[in-house]
Amino acid sequence: MHFTQAIRSVLPVWLALCVSALILGVALERMPGVLEGEQYYPATWTANLAHFDPHAYLLVAEQGYGAEGRGLQSSVRFPLFPFLTRVAIQITGWDGYTVMFWLTKAALLIGLIGVWLLVERWHDSEQADRAVLYVSFPLLGSGYTWLMSYPEALHLALWTAAFLLLLNQRCYLAGLIAALTMWSRPQAVALVPTFALMLLIEALREHGWRGLLTPALWTRGLLVCGLPALAYSAWLWRISAITEVPFSPFTSVFGYGRELIGAPWQPVIDLLTTPFRFPDRVLTWEVQFALWQVTLTLVLLAVLIVLVARQRVPFAALAFTIFSLLPALSTGTTSIGRYALLTWIPIALIYVIPKRFDRAVIPVGVAFSMLTFFVLNLSRGMIP
Repeated sequence: MHFTQAIRSVLPVWLALCVSALILGVALERMPGVLEGEQYYPATWTANLAHFDPHAYLLVAEQGYGAEGRGLQSSVRFPLFPFLTRVAIQITGWDGYTVMFWLTKAALLIGLIGVWLLVERWHDSEQADRAVLYVSFPLLGSGYTWLMSYPEALHLALWTAAFLLLLNQRCYLAGLIAALTMWSRPQAVALVPTFALMLLIEALREHGWRGLLTPALWTRGLLVCGLPALAYSAWLWRISAITEVPFSPFTSVFGYGRELIGAPWQPVIDLLTTPFRFPDRVLTWEVQFALWQVTLTLVLLAVLIVLVARQRVPFAALAFTIFSLLPALSTGTTSIGRYALLTWIPIALIYVIPKRFDRAVIPVGVAFSMLTFFVLNLSRGMIP
């Protein structure tokens, strides 16, 4: 019953995103060269939705990891998305860009259903409907991610499915899905400490301190935490060996102008104090968007902390959000909008914005996403 209701609620929003993606892709096809990075804009509308990251994933799908001259590029691409893309190309015979479009949109449908089911389980169907809207059209300005063929949709589908399975005590399946999630995005490792905390809290509530010694806890822990941790470690070892970049893909971010792993608060402090440290410097669009995304993320993170303290939001949502943000904040603030999009940050707005304002807020989210996409592409050929 809940699954059927979830489909009915999510389907119109998902269709709107698919139609919007089609319109964007065709518009870019009819205006070749209007954006930076012309090598990513061939003559098909699906290819126009696959520049930068998706294009790099397609090269991995076609050529494999460690291709000559692309060791650095390969090292920051996790394997599940290019693997599924390669399999789908061989099965369907479609070109890679078309495969990536439909693969990401199918994953987005599953992911939005997962968001709805999670919020409905912890709250009610009305809040679940609102959560889907705020995830689909986020005020972060990173909603363009859903229109394009980015692997974030696959990550959303997997982590929500793993959460639901664990909450339903399906530990075997939760562990398997969580292991697959480890190969989707770098922040997927956030599931491991989050699930460990969920299991520990449940054991303490049921049996007190003695619950920490029960065989059932350790068995579940090995399944839902140990198996994903093993999968994540195996991938890091494998890609480091192929590309000869130790602890890749994290150390490889330095080659893209980002910092090596460090204190997660330092990049935030540096960014937020930029207008005061350099008052005479003209702030670029990139810095302005980063300031907005980081500020909104920090505000909503504080909101989540208060709501967890008041027991209005599950602790697991806060823990997953914090752990997911650490990889981005530990290497800089680049792409923070995309990292925050895959957490409870965009959903947090349903707790502070009254429902009657939804119709006014959602168009603003759409405008921010399009502004991020077009302005930053036109100004420097990159999107955060």
